Amino acid sequence: MTTGTAQQSAVDAANELADRYLHTSNDHDLERVAECLADEVVYHVPGQPGPLEGRAAVLGWIGSTFAAMPDFHVDERDRWVATDGTTVATRIVLTGTFNGERLEPAGFDPTGERIEFPAMDRVEVRDGKILRAELYFDMLAIGHEIGAAPPPGSIGERLGVAMQRRYARRRLRKVRHRTTGALNDARGDGAPR
Repeated sequence: MTTGTAQQSAVDAANELADRYLHTSNDHDLERVAECLADEVVYHVPGQPGPLEGRAAVLGWIGSTFAAMPDFHVDERDRWVATDGTTVATRIVLTGTFNGERLEPAGFDPTGERIEFPAMDRVEVRDGKILRAELYFDMLAIGHEIGAAPPPGSIGERLGVAMQRRYARRRLRKVRHRTTGALNDARGDGAPR
C-alpha cells in the first residue's frame, strides 16, 4: 500500500467514524454512541467542572442532554479531517427544546424554550474510536436562552456587572497586598517602600 493510499484510508476511516457518531447521536442511540468511544475517552465540555473521563462519564453527560432535550439534534455544517486521519474538526449547530428533565450537572430546570446554538468540536481518533474530544460553544448565550443568565441590557445584567465589579475590586486589593508583601519579603526588611 502506498503512502497516499494509506493516508486516504485513514481519512476515510475517520470520516466513517464521524458519520457514525453524528448519526447515532441524532438517533439518541447511546449503545451505538458508546461503540464510537474509546474506553479511556476524555471529553472536554464547557460548563463542566472538569473533563469527562471514561466512556461511562461521557455517556452520562450525553444521556443527560438527551433527557433534557428529547429532540436534541446536531447539524453538521463543515468538517475538516487531518491528512493522517487522527483528528476531525467540525462546525455544528446544536438544537433542541428544553422541555424534558433537569439539565445536569448544573441542575437547570426545563423552560420549554427551543434553543439553537453554534458550536465547534475537535476529535482525536485512535484505533477507530474517539480518544479525546473538545466541544466549544458559548455558555453565556445558552444561559440567556434557558433563563440561567439575565438578558443583555436587563436590570439583572446590570446587577450582575455591579456584583462582578465589587468582586474584582476585592480580588485586586488581595493581589496587590500579596504582591506588596512579596516585594517587602524580597527586600528583607519587611517595610514597605
